[in-house]
Amino acid sequence: MKFVQYENGSADIKFSFKERLILLIRGKLTFDALSFRHVGNTLFKMVIDFQRRFPEEIKNVNTHIDQEVKGK
Repeated sequence: MKFVQYENGSADIKFSFKERLILLIRGKLTFDALSFRHVGNTLFKMVIDFQRRFPEEIKNVNTHIDQEVKGK
């Protein structure tokens, strides 16, 4: 799984062929504790990097827990 953020703040999540196959067959991704720790650390770093790249008008947008978010 690879997260790619562009200069305008938008992003793609790209899955390898093997990852897509695993998701198709199992319907989930499973991580052992150490792998999940690495994924968490990577996600945290990405959140910080993403926040820095967002345009100013998007940086302060809040999302509420019951809010529906529609993708494009």
